[in-house]
Amino acid sequence: MVERFHRQFKAALRASPNPQFWVEILPVVLLGCRTAVKADLGYSSAELLYGTTLTLPGAVVVPDSSQPPHPESYVTRLREYSSNLPSMGPRQQSPPFRVPADIESWSHVFIRD
Repeated sequence: MVERFHRQFKAALRASPNPQFWVEILPVVLLGCRTAVKADLGYSSAELLYGTTLTLPGAVVVPDSSQPPHPESYVTRLREYSSNLPSMGPRQQSPPFRVPADIESWSHVFIRD
C-alpha cells in the first residue's frame, strides 16, 4: 500500500513542468493525492479520515471556460512548455549479431544470455 502511494506521489511530482522546484508544488500534489478517489474503495483518503470531502481551493480547480482559448496564445504557451522539457538522449541500441552460414552442420551451440 505504501509503495503504491509512493509510485503515485513520484509520478505526480515528475508530471510538473519544473520538477526542480518540487518543494513549491508539494502541497498541491499532497492535496491531490489525498482527495483522489480510490477506485477499489470508492472514497478518498481524506473522506475516510474526516468523514467528508475536502473543499478544494479555487486555484486548484480549473474554471470551465465556454470559449476556447485563442490559437496564438495556445501556441505561445505550448512553445514555452516544450522549450522547458528536458532533452532525451539517444536510446541504447543492442549490439548487432551475426549467424554463421555453416551453423546447420554444427553439433553443439553455446548460447549466452
